[in-house]
Amino acid sequence: MHLIEKILKKLKELHHEFLFESAEAGGTSPEVILESLDFEELLKNPELSLAPLSFDNVRYYYSFNRKIVELFSDGVPLIHFIKNGDDSDYIGYRPRFRFDGQQFVIAR
Repeated sequence: MHLIEKILKKLKELHHEFLFESAEAGGTSPEVILESLDFEELLKNPELSLAPLSFDNVRYYYSFNRKIVELFSDGVPLIHFIKNGDDSDYIGYRPRFRFDGQQFVIAR
């Protein structure tokens, strides 16, 4: 299995709850929702690279009565892809997490 296929498979697992809820709400399939997130485009684009994770200045933003959390570092999504090595030119990836009692789950 190709590396990008392995990464996409893992992303599908991580987004399981989000994909199924979105598909159910939209009357489509989890695969269609996953494709709409354009992970493959991000992973295959030679101009983009995953920025190093920095937890130095992480800020938490809550919604849904503090049940959903989103993470930013210095005002930028914690996970983001930079274009051509330029930190100011990026594409953010902003999953929202909820705690299910045992682990954080990507819920939105």
